[in-house]
Amino acid sequence: MLLRLAEEAALEKSFANISLDELAAAAGISKSGFLYHFKSKNDLALALVKRCTERQMTMLDDMFLRADELHDDPLHSYLIAIKLFSEMIENDPSFNHGFLVNAYTFQDQYHIKGIREIGLGLLERNRGGIIARLKRIEKKYPPQEGVDVVVLAEMTLSIVEGGMIISALMDDRTYLPRQLKIYRNLISQSFEQA
Repeated sequence: MLLRLAEEAALEKSFANISLDELAAAAGISKSGFLYHFKSKNDLALALVKRCTERQMTMLDDMFLRADELHDDPLHSYLIAIKLFSEMIENDPSFNHGFLVNAYTFQDQYHIKGIREIGLGLLERNRGGIIARLKRIEKKYPPQEGVDVVVLAEMTLSIVEGGMIISALMDDRTYLPRQLKIYRNLISQSFEQA
């Protein structure tokens, strides 16, 4: 419950502006009761980032698993995953909350030991997973001249991470799906298909 309240507060006013007194009051406990669970605001930040990161990893794993179930061709499975991701973003107003909480908390609490490592770990995990998928595609469908699957994977991360922030700033859930549609077309055109 404390992490849920902290997540809501981070989305509403950023992590830097969260008051431990306000969180404790919202949870119906004393500040000392709050400090029993989290020794400091830094500990809260670390727990919040871990929670949101684990949720993101589970969601992405489930999405790719579903795409693999829908099509066993590596290219088509990847295109389906991008489409599923785009639809989740557009149809669920709370979908990007975990991404945004992490972004806000990273920004506000970057100096906390462990925060940067969690962010880099998630980034490297996602980068490695996307590179592996693109390399499977590359084995079946030769890439067009000049196409580098590592750069395509990094482009995915840039589009998604940046798109989440821009979508929130513009209050436009369609922003990132529009970017993903173009990226999806780029992926389709990047590999020679019979």
